[in-house]
Amino acid sequence: MHPCTFHLVILTRAFRPKVPPDIQKNVLFQLISELDGVADYHLGRERGLRKRKAKKLEAGRKGKKRKLDPPSTDAVDMDVGDDEGRQNADEGNTVDASSAPAPPVLEHITVGINQVTKKLEDYAKSFRTIISTPDPDGFEQHLQPHDTIRAIFVCRADVDPPALINHLPQLVAACNSLNYAPDADDVPKTKTLLVPLGVGAESALASAIGFRRVSVIAIHNTFPNLAGLEPFLNSVPVLNASWLLRPGVTTSGRSELEPTHIKQLRTTTPKDMRAAKEERLRRRAEAKERKRNRMTVESISIPVSKEVDFDSLDEEGRSTVLFEF
Repeated sequence: MHPCTFHLVILTRAFRPKVPPDIQKNVLFQLISELDGVADYHLGRERGLRKRKAKKLEAGRKGKKRKLDPPSTDAVDMDVGDDEGRQNADEGNTVDASSAPAPPVLEHITVGINQVTKKLEDYAKSFRTIISTPDPDGFEQHLQPHDTIRAIFVCRADVDPPALINHLPQLVAACNSLNYAPDADDVPKTKTLLVPLGVGAESALASAIGFRRVSVIAIHNTFPNLAGLEPFLNSVPVLNASWLLRPGVTTSGRSELEPTHIKQLRTTTPKDMRAAKEERLRRRAEAKERKRNRMTVESISIPVSKEVDFDSLDEEGRSTVLFEF
């Protein structure tokens, strides 16, 4: 069996949503404008936490110093005064923390790769465990998470390595497809969008939120002023897993699919590796047999010094001949 030539089709890349650069910039600008006050809140909390840690360390050092000194009535009075001072300081910190309430927008966003992934997984699991409960009127109603993700903004150009976010398209597609499952007929259809952002978006979002790095941020369907982002989100394609959809169910008005980008690899690898190995062993055995047959002497010719008298041969054709070597 000779090796045959065939073409191996390989996918060059997975499907990812394509968003024009101008849409990415407009979405980023609008999103940052909606996060006003979040950075001040997080930075204020961090400063307060540092102050509390510094005061705790200072109080610990003072306590060690008091243990080394001999006890006296003045020291007892000082201890009582220090305790009252620490209590007043703690009360002051509590007042400072309560005087800076969290911005309302924090209740409607999820920040971080791990947190967004967990949110998507919980949302996908909710369709597997839909519970039907009768209401007071006797009708059944489906329970669904009221706070779902509307859009996920990923700083794809800034994330290194990209493998940290490669699972997000599959999760988003699964959530969108499970939304059209047979058990979810009575559930409102909510599409989750995946929006890639350009270079520099990570630092811009980090400055707006007050963190060192922000690679992924998700907004919920209860996000304030979501209508301001909808004009830009309408141009973002919806990811779906076609193998999770019911037959005949389409998630959009258009039925065209993303063109497949492939490349062909020409190779001489045999299709059936086992048959090729057996054929190779058979040929090797035949070659050994031919070599063994060539080494077997079937007849030997020896030159003699005189001619043989064929008249002296016996009936069987044998004669005594003297050979000279």
